Amino acid sequence: MIKLIVLDLDRTLLRDDNSISQYTLDILRKCKQNNLQIAFATARSMLLTAKVVPEEFSDGYWVCSNGAEIYKDKKLISSNLISEAPLKQIIDYFQNSYPSMPLVLVVRNNMYANCDLTPILSSGTFGSHVQYETVDFSQLQLEPCEKLMFLLGKADKVHTYKEGLPSDCIITPALGVLGEITHKNASKIKGLQFVLNDMGLSFENVAAFGDDMSDIEMIRESKIGVAMGNAIKEVKENANYVTLSNNEDGVADFLKSHLLIDCA
Repeated sequence: MIKLIVLDLDRTLLRDDNSISQYTLDILRKCKQNNLQIAFATARSMLLTAKVVPEEFSDGYWVCSNGAEIYKDKKLISSNLISEAPLKQIIDYFQNSYPSMPLVLVVRNNMYANCDLTPILSSGTFGSHVQYETVDFSQLQLEPCEKLMFLLGKADKVHTYKEGLPSDCIITPALGVLGEITHKNASKIKGLQFVLNDMGLSFENVAAFGDDMSDIEMIRESKIGVAMGNAIKEVKENANYVTLSNNEDGVADFLKSHLLIDCA
């Protein structure tokens, strides 16, 4: 029996303008009324998640920064961060091997970039919601971070950068143009497993929705895995269903058609 709905945010629940339609909000409310709990699994930090998730849906679990931090009722309950030593190794690697590479560091819900990201932001690469401070990474006082992002180019080039990673870190491609470096224990699937353990549930109780590489494992493992109509090919291949796109209320359409009763 499905008891938990897990939603990615960008390009899944959110429309391209970062909004949630009134229709989708109404369907999510109906889910809660039918005792279906709602969790979010996102690449966003907690603060960026809070900017788009309505307060009425903040009373559950948030798997943030691709699993680097997990919140319940907006309180941190688990974290898997990159510590200072491996973070310095990663930054040194990029500065020595790819000195012109744009880097974005997420630390305690703050974002730091090593260059002006205006040209990149105008292309929509990092998303219009990004707010950051430009700093010299060599002068930045390092502390455990949630993730480090860089311009990947193409998803099939991930292996090019693995040689510069500490053994306890991984790279996840996103949007086909970004690389997101996190602790090896930080992923949506591991974050969701933590949530399920905390709730006393299993993947047999989950319906998961997503669109990109970081969503594949949770979509594949869940009882019901749903790819958005705008999802990349690999996500659709691992899903049980493909719904409408994020701009067509694909999440709400599937929930109404498959999980809700008398939702008129």
